[in-house]
Amino acid sequence: MEELGLQNISPLRFDDEISEFENILNNVVDLVASRDHEELQRFLEHVVNLDLTQVYDERGFSLVHIACQNNDHKTLDVLINGAFTYWESNNQNMRRSFAIDQLKQWVNSTSV
Repeated sequence: MEELGLQNISPLRFDDEISEFENILNNVVDLVASRDHEELQRFLEHVVNLDLTQVYDERGFSLVHIACQNNDHKTLDVLINGAFTYWESNNQNMRRSFAIDQLKQWVNSTSV
């Protein structure tokens, strides 16, 4: 474990971080389900390094599925812009066309 740099991580702190991350995921799902695109936008402006394409609800639906199920185009726009921003900021060498292809795959994906 020491070779992985994990020797100084206390189990309690790790559990707290997991719990905080789960809260963030639940908040995102709730905001999408509630169709509050303005609050979702504000929330995403404060959350760093969250790949929206990897967030699913308890039924296995992605955020895109939830927004589409609600026929909520504005929330879908916020999600797509948020995912694109994440990819651009975390993959500096990613070509813009590749990011667009990734978005298309996300939008056309099936539930898990």
